[in-house]
Amino acid sequence: MVLSRALRAAAATLTLTAAGLVGPVTSAAPVAPGPASGGEPYLESFRCSADPAHNIGVFLNGDTYRGNVNWVPEHFVAPTGAPWEVEYVDGQVRLVAQGQYLPLPGQPFLRGTMTLTAQVTELHPTVTRTGTGTGSGASNDQEMHLTVARALEVVGTAHLEFDNGSTAEVSGCTGSVVSRTMDRQSDPKAQVRSASTSGAWCNPVEQGTRVDEVWIDTATEEWGLALSTYDDAGTPDDFDDDTGAFYSSVTTVTLEQIEDGTSLELAGTDLQGDPVDATITLAWSGATVSPAVLWSGTWTQRSTVTSGPLTGDITDADGRVTALDCFAYSADHHRVAAGGGSPPTARAPINDAPEAAVTLTDTTTVQTSGSALEAEQANPCTEPWEEQPDYRATHTVWFTVTGDGRTTIDTADTRFDTAISVHAVDDTGSLVPVDGACNDDWWRPLSPGLVTLTLQARTTFDAVPGTSYYVQVGGVSSDENYGVLRVALISGST
Repeated sequence: MVLSRALRAAAATLTLTAAGLVGPVTSAAPVAPGPASGGEPYLESFRCSADPAHNIGVFLNGDTYRGNVNWVPEHFVAPTGAPWEVEYVDGQVRLVAQGQYLPLPGQPFLRGTMTLTAQVTELHPTVTRTGTGTGSGASNDQEMHLTVARALEVVGTAHLEFDNGSTAEVSGCTGSVVSRTMDRQSDPKAQVRSASTSGAWCNPVEQGTRVDEVWIDTATEEWGLALSTYDDAGTPDDFDDDTGAFYSSVTTVTLEQIEDGTSLELAGTDLQGDPVDATITLAWSGATVSPAVLWSGTWTQRSTVTSGPLTGDITDADGRVTALDCFAYSADHHRVAAGGGSPPTARAPINDAPEAAVTLTDTTTVQTSGSALEAEQANPCTEPWEEQPDYRATHTVWFTVTGDGRTTIDTADTRFDTAISVHAVDDTGSLVPVDGACNDDWWRPLSPGLVTLTLQARTTFDAVPGTSYYVQVGGVSSDENYGVLRVALISGST
């Protein structure tokens, strides 16, 4: 499974992860090396503050890099919760922030990126810390680890590049790098974990107002709110004539606490670096309750999700009020990890290879535990990458289907992580993947405005009538993703 966790999208998104129970983050936000990643160092924090109007900061919060950018000459901002890419290799830091260029009045904001590169050196001697604890919170997951922290400073200056073509040099950057190694971990099987997450985001009811967007990061019970406003009284390059501000705040308010409405004060800084404040009012009317379940070959996670609209408004420093249109959800998760499915058998399924593919007409089941570990054909949706070199299709079986227009192949109700690829036969008799007809994880509609990730693959494609297709279905990544595979053919699907 490759995780794509969207906090902010056209439709609300809930993501439940395989590595643990983690709240929603942006799809581009990287997962940092964690406690079990060995002794390789990873960036924990980094900040540059040239002056109040020019600042950059990023830090590791849990498994997610978060930070902000406020760079006035380009009118570029990336609030807390915006997508970040972070890399620390051979003493060099590379940060890529996705934010926005603030527009002229009445114009839509423009999304953009900022890239920072800096060579760093150690400031202080190594600091070590040992400890024991439950780590992930599981009752049978005791561990010992060693933490190594190093404080960093920039050698010379950091280099900034904006995708509008401008560049800048900035000094005064600091940060820290951490390495963590696992000395011992008890039997990781038979773990039970519970957690809660919540998420929300807003847009102005009327587009073109001074309010661009409101980001509400509720990955924990402490909300991080970020708001940007902007008026261009002069020209885009003459910020002395401009007004506007960037606000952020952290609060311990939860969704349940604002059912009757609440007001929060936001502290901010205008484009000239002077302090300003704003007030945001919120009221949640979550009413839709939906169950969700994630099945993997080694664990099962069940969730109860409550979702619904979040209404409110913002009163900015000038006293102007902007109505908000928001969506929010909360979810309680319970996950049980009890090892893999049935042990491998000596008998391979009859359709273990493409030349022995079985005709699929409706719904069928097949035991894949005795199938060959490696897939006979590469699945375009499971290509390995640097952070997941083992990402591939495994323990696959084969089916044939005859084209009849819009066609769906679905593995719902299979109790392990699955992947699907569809192949056609070319003039040489070779199997070639059908463009867009593969899938690893599927986003299933959960409630109005909300979808959830399911590890059971589903793909839909336009099948040419009368044409024969070969469908490869099986597990993904883990060698333990095998068992009773359920495959359904749905013709004429939408």
